[in-house]
Formats: sequence, C-alpha cells, structure tokens
Amino acid sequence: MSVIPDDEVMICPFNPHHIILRHRMPYHIVKCKKNYTGPELVICHFNALHWVAPDKMKEHLEQCEDYRRATMEQDRKIFDEATKEWQERRSQASRLSNRGSQF
Repeated sequence: MSVIPDDEVMICPFNPHHIILRHRMPYHIVKCKKNYTGPELVICHFNALHWVAPDKMKEHLEQCEDYRRATMEQDRKIFDEATKEWQERRSQASRLSNRGSQF
C-alpha cells in the first residue's frame, strides 16, 4: 500500500468524505458540484479549487497561500514602481544640481 503525501491530496469542498488527488480536483469539482445540495459556496478569487461559504471568505483569505502569494507579488510590484520613481526623481535632481554648478 502506497502512502500519498498530504500536499498531493485535497478534501472536496462539496463532500468532506471525498479525498482527491490534487491534480484530479478540477474534474472532481465539476462532477461533485452537480450533486451538491448544501449551503452556498463561492470560489476563492485566488484559487479556483477553493470553495468556501461566503461568510467564511475573510477567514479563508487569512490562511490562503495563494492570496498571500498574490498580495505579496502585488506589494512587490508597488514597491518596485515606487523605487523606480524615487530613483528617477533622484537622478533628475542630480542632473539639475550638476547644471547649476556649471554656471
């Protein structure tokens, strides 16, 4: 009997008794959702395999690795843009101060 690592399996959001291989989950969700009659679930904007109750979305996002990765990437882009803008302003100021010393 082979043991499958925990990071390679997922619990079905529509039936917690379904333990599915991660790479099979998209297919399983399509099939299992058709028979689902429980409370409404919504898709996480950062991972389509994450389905949660609307009132639990905030809790989910606090723990969602995909959310953290996306926001970290967004923060990095904002930081990079701010750094670039700061460097351009510094370079312009340096050029202007060099012009003033030529006269």
